[in-house]
Amino acid sequence: MSRTVIEVIAPGLSTTVQDLGRPGFARYGLAPGGAADDFALRAANLLVDNPPEAAAVEVTLLGPTLRFNSATAIAVTGADLAVSSDGRALEGWRGRRVSAGQTLTFGRPVRGCRAYLAVHGGLEVSVSMGSRASDLRAGLGWGGGRALVAGDRLPVSGENVPAGRLDALALGLERLLPPGDRWPGEYVERETVGASPGPQEDHFAPAVIDRFYTARFTVGAASDRMGLRLMGATVPPLKPDIVSDGLVAGAVQVPESGRPLCLLAGHQTTGGYPKIAVVGLAHQRVLGQRPPLAALSFFRTAQADLDAEAAAYLAVVRSWESFRLGQTPSRVFSFSGGPLCRIE
Repeated sequence: MSRTVIEVIAPGLSTTVQDLGRPGFARYGLAPGGAADDFALRAANLLVDNPPEAAAVEVTLLGPTLRFNSATAIAVTGADLAVSSDGRALEGWRGRRVSAGQTLTFGRPVRGCRAYLAVHGGLEVSVSMGSRASDLRAGLGWGGGRALVAGDRLPVSGENVPAGRLDALALGLERLLPPGDRWPGEYVERETVGASPGPQEDHFAPAVIDRFYTARFTVGAASDRMGLRLMGATVPPLKPDIVSDGLVAGAVQVPESGRPLCLLAGHQTTGGYPKIAVVGLAHQRVLGQRPPLAALSFFRTAQADLDAEAAAYLAVVRSWESFRLGQTPSRVFSFSGGPLCRIE
């Protein structure tokens, strides 16, 4: 068999190799990193018969042009970045076969911010600290921790996948969506996320807290994989500094300026700004899809409700892997009513 290689013809704005990241190293100052929208990454891997942790290509806003040297199976999920294959529009959120010499081109964003390209077998780049993900700040991953450049050749470890198998995996994905999702990828257009009170909510006046949950913020142009800089309403803290403590994805820090910083996968591990809120796990995929100048707002939710919602969300993504392996999910679950979801 000829080894599948993806050749980078044009790199795009910020195209990187990502997987589910490097959890467990925060005490050494290394953020988990990985895909900014892990839901889309997991879905792309499912659609080409990969395990969820397989490495894939994360494309941000303006995408690359890529060429395949041999036949394989691919899937593009996440944002709609007007993907075409040899000039013909390519439908997202479905696995499909590509031929040797075929070229994939990502255009300008139609909706969302980040797309994920998974290839059957996963990208076979070197492993650093248990992950293949590129961490541009830490210098880990492909090319010493950098974005793709023209001329890069990404090796892939798998062969092709029968068309019938790809159809079955797509059907399974559509049947096993989180509650509230009308179709795969529907969430990339959402602009409201659920959040619970942050550990320093008492550093903010009650009127400022109310403003935070009623304001319609705008994602700033300086946003990146580290976090979203939110413009518009200001929510200044009464006490702008704290003793630095640990940070997690979804935390909303507020410096003295009153302009919130909503952390994403590439966040720093500690910080000295008070946190007014923390976005729930099931909502963090939405954060990864908010492009510059897009709207973002928050609704207040009890921590117990966000925990229940997170449990339901995790049950869904774990059921994908059980389905892929032909197994019955280890736990039967269902969902009920309202904007929040509970395992019954």
